[in-house]
Amino acid sequence: MLCSLTSTSGGPEIFDLVRELEFEARAALNWIDEYADLQGNGYISYQRRNEQTGLENQCWKDSWDSIAYHDGRLPGFPRATCELQGYAYDAKMRGARLARLGWDDPEYADRLEQEAADLKRRFNEDFWVADGEFFALALDVDGSQVDSLTSNNGHLLWSGIVDDDKAEIVARHLLGERLFSGWGIRTMAVGEGRYNPIGYHVGTVWPFDNSFIAWGLRRYGFKDEAAVVAAGILEAALAPNDARSAPGERQPGRRCGASVKHWSPRVARHPGRWARLTPSDAAASRPSGVRVRTDYRTMTGSPLRRLQELAAECVCKSARMFASDEGGESGGLPVRVRTD
Repeated sequence: MLCSLTSTSGGPEIFDLVRELEFEARAALNWIDEYADLQGNGYISYQRRNEQTGLENQCWKDSWDSIAYHDGRLPGFPRATCELQGYAYDAKMRGARLARLGWDDPEYADRLEQEAADLKRRFNEDFWVADGEFFALALDVDGSQVDSLTSNNGHLLWSGIVDDDKAEIVARHLLGERLFSGWGIRTMAVGEGRYNPIGYHVGTVWPFDNSFIAWGLRRYGFKDEAAVVAAGILEAALAPNDARSAPGERQPGRRCGASVKHWSPRVARHPGRWARLTPSDAAASRPSGVRVRTDYRTMTGSPLRRLQELAAECVCKSARMFASDEGGESGGLPVRVRTD
């Protein structure tokens, strides 16, 4: 909701909506500190209530083994995954903007910005794995760093919580051989204890995940790297999914994480609504409101360069589908992102 309210452009009716949803937005912001901080340490963490059948992990990587140490051990509970802290930071910054511009409450805006700045400072100290130069996947219940290298680092770039002096090395990890398969960025890096190229969240490549990462790279000025990520997803989208499908069909929720050098981009799951928010799905299934002007299969000249250009464009346009159930224009949010 906060993303939608602060990303929407329009006339006076938009400010009416911002004021109409003030109570709900403030409640969401209050939830971060009042209910989500289970350990009282200033970080969002989770622990299931239903110990018999409830999902162990309450983050987007909700499979049982997705949150693990480098040596494969599973941490205890509550767990504070890194990307949740990034989302909290982003929410506070967006909330401050709403308070200042829409609710006429500058004191609340100042408070939220101060809280966000404090969260960012602590996060960059507590989650940074010094010897590996990346952000830990999570903090264990005792504050220990769950030190696997994962795609979650890209979500941190998207949120803006990463200190500027750490962004370049994070980007280098994301495009390095351990994480980048050629088709996209793996959920977990090669060499981690739980790595499995066909494991649900421990090595596969998720197009939606890569879309967030591409946005994050672009946010910190790594436009070429963002284009490479999007181009990899697009190239995979244009390859046949299996023996029965043709290039360009609707994309899967995830793909095998094996290297492009050794593996075709066959699907691990098909189809997937997760992929509706990605440049690959925007290019391949061509939902309403997203125009793809080039047939990559008949492209001449410099294919990679053209792929990169259109991939960046698709990343921007696919953001419109966030507020729409089917990705159409009726509920989509117009988003303008420079690609120069």
